Amino acid sequence: MRLSSALLVFFAALAPLNGACAGEIRREGTTLVFTGAVMPGDEVQFQRKAGEGPVTRVSFNSPGGGIGAAWAIARMIRGLNATTLVDGGRSICYSACTLMFVGGVARHYFNADGRVDGINAGSPYGLGYHEASRFNDIGQRVASAQGDDAMAAAYAELGVPQAAQFLRKAVNSQIYMVSGVTALSLGIATSLNRP
Repeated sequence: MRLSSALLVFFAALAPLNGACAGEIRREGTTLVFTGAVMPGDEVQFQRKAGEGPVTRVSFNSPGGGIGAAWAIARMIRGLNATTLVDGGRSICYSACTLMFVGGVARHYFNADGRVDGINAGSPYGLGYHEASRFNDIGQRVASAQGDDAMAAAYAELGVPQAAQFLRKAVNSQIYMVSGVTALSLGIATSLNRP
């Protein structure tokens, strides 16, 4: 199922990072490494990189960004039957990045044993959630119920509806961090071991 152009424009408007640079996607053998903010057009860049050869893993270090691009990338990851990776001791995967992470058939959240659940809890590294937001007509960031609904629909489509419970635990200026134990118990991660 493809997102319509209108939906992509809508989701792009929900990007929480104003003026951020698009993500960088590089290839390391059969692993794609996604770093930086998720921006409209990153799904095209991802598809191009994935087309250069086999992809077995996708690794993330991203503060999140646009829901539409993240959802499209998550679907591609699932279509590739790839494994996703987040290093809970050195990388961040916030907001829309968590959509890409759950696109993996196997999802490794390693070095996450020191993570705890809560708003801005302990280390800044690992999986983090917050409510969706958009910019209003005068440039202020405001909560977006439609964005939260889109994120919940994406998690459900990818078989991890439980992830949606974290969306409203933190406002968009905060991050609700999720421990390895919680991620594993809810099926957000399938392993806490390095692959």
